[in-house]
Amino acid sequence: MYKPTVATSRIGMWHRPFERNLQEVRQTLVALENLGVTDLFVETYFNGQLIMDSLHSLLNHHAFVGHYEVYGRNLLKAFVEEGKKKNIRVHAWVENFFVGRFDHVEDSFWHQHHPTWILKNRDGSSLQKNEVNYLFLDPAHPEVRAYTRKLYQEILAVEHLESLHLDYIRYPLMYDITPPNIFDDVGYTEGSLNEFSTLNHLEGSIIELLATPKVYQAWCTYRIGVIDSFVHEVYQLAKEKKVGLSAAVFGNPEHAIKHKMQDWNTWLQKGWLKLIIPMAYYKDSSRVFDEVKQMKSRLPKDVLMFAGIAPFMMHLSVDEHKAQYLSSLKAGADGVAMFASQHYLGHHDMKENVDYIKIVQMFEEVRKKENSHETLD
Repeated sequence: MYKPTVATSRIGMWHRPFERNLQEVRQTLVALENLGVTDLFVETYFNGQLIMDSLHSLLNHHAFVGHYEVYGRNLLKAFVEEGKKKNIRVHAWVENFFVGRFDHVEDSFWHQHHPTWILKNRDGSSLQKNEVNYLFLDPAHPEVRAYTRKLYQEILAVEHLESLHLDYIRYPLMYDITPPNIFDDVGYTEGSLNEFSTLNHLEGSIIELLATPKVYQAWCTYRIGVIDSFVHEVYQLAKEKKVGLSAAVFGNPEHAIKHKMQDWNTWLQKGWLKLIIPMAYYKDSSRVFDEVKQMKSRLPKDVLMFAGIAPFMMHLSVDEHKAQYLSSLKAGADGVAMFASQHYLGHHDMKENVDYIKIVQMFEEVRKKENSHETLD
């Protein structure tokens, strides 16, 4: 069997599963092993559904989920245990409050059964504009938070999990948010507006008050706190199970806070994360380098960082992919995480123009260069 050169850095990959039986799980893991993958981020909770049986989920598991012999209908457990045999660490990738994309919100389970759980835009609509037709649940709603924590407790019950990997751990993307013109603003559920008004002793039309600079800044602080407190709650759940917490984030901290209410720097300083991945999805390897280096300067010494890159999603060449990989390591990353497996695995249900042999060769060249202690320029 082919064995790749062992790298000193770690190689991660995000993977949307499709495997219907244990043989397909093993096939995927062999292909990843040949690439040298050390860390696999298995999409476990996406579009509001799990890849395993659940006592608490309001929706059935994904339709492709089959029976995985000794692991039953728990695809995550199958990946974790079979991955161990190949020295591949498995992380449970979850998407928190993002529950899918819909042409019409009325078609969603959430609108039909839990309409008060849905996040509202300033204009009263539910589907997002900048992330077109994305549907989010309200991060501030106590029932949404309790429900999501129950799902994560079930995920964390899977033994030997490397981390619970948080994605979409934020509010939806907002651009037009300079008072008084805050047309892109989100979070306008009745519960959030009432709680914010009470905390800040506001009277009068809250919609009008939010368009004033001072109140709007307080509103941003409130929503940042909503996300921060949920991260802390999930950290406590993971800590109880001795599982680390990791997160995929937007690497520019000012942009993340202003446009997504995502304050990952606080999570780092509080010690809640063991691994952070800036999603440096750029075509230019110099931009990847700059973003990774900037985040490296903010990291506590006991936190790992992988550079999140997506060269094939952006239709870059294998050589350009190689340049991004090496730029990431030069900037101080402990590894890379690549988005996503459909661009690398020839047998993936969602495969897109995969030249698997050429990709294997590219990774082998990178590892050899890394191990030779040559300059990574």
